[in-house]
Amino acid sequence: MLTATNVFAEEVVERVIKSISFDAETATVSYELTHPAKIRIRIGTKEGPLMRTIVDWQERDIGLYKEDWDGFDLTKKVKLIGTHDLVFTFNYFTKDDAFLRNVTTEDILPHPEQLVVGRFLPTLNINRLHKNHLPNFCYDPELKITFPKNLLKTKDGYIIIKDKITLTVALSEQDRTWFSKERYSIHVFIDDAFLMGELEGFSPYNIVLNPATLLPGRYLITVNFSGFNDHIGIGSIPIYVEK
Repeated sequence: MLTATNVFAEEVVERVIKSISFDAETATVSYELTHPAKIRIRIGTKEGPLMRTIVDWQERDIGLYKEDWDGFDLTKKVKLIGTHDLVFTFNYFTKDDAFLRNVTTEDILPHPEQLVVGRFLPTLNINRLHKNHLPNFCYDPELKITFPKNLLKTKDGYIIIKDKITLTVALSEQDRTWFSKERYSIHVFIDDAFLMGELEGFSPYNIVLNPATLLPGRYLITVNFSGFNDHIGIGSIPIYVEK
């Protein structure tokens, strides 16, 4: 996970990743591969949830790459660039050694004290987390968030909340069976602050939201279903609290 500042790394990582940078102004992750690999890049906030999976274990050949994204959350309603302290996680997998690697602070020079890299401990071999499932189930599952149909929206698509409501989060039909077998925990955030969660997750999951505890204004509810085998389902919904 690299902080959302213009950071450039010249150090070779396992002779696979030659350089990595994150441009906060253009919302671009750039890197150079010296070896073919599968890549996963996720965007999140430093103290809060994962917001987007930008590249989900896609094959990349040798060369320079720029992975662009629009700078918004999943709903395309909330601009994350410039409004949140963003970070990104970068993982790769090489075919020849069948090893998943998490970039760590030891790999990024010359200013590792300015960086936060990876959501796993540097000593954790995340390869073992992916050995228990087939390649066609090696991706981040889809989450769907539903809300009462009688709620109105602002002109820019925020759900207007005046009283206590229940939001329902559920895994998509195609992902429910395989992801549930892996087991997962649930983490709910309002903007970057943790709101509630479950150590042993289940689907569907209900979130009771009471606007009495919130100031009027716009918020983003983000849910992470964090699988025990390194997959994470992400869902978001923008709300507007009106009193």
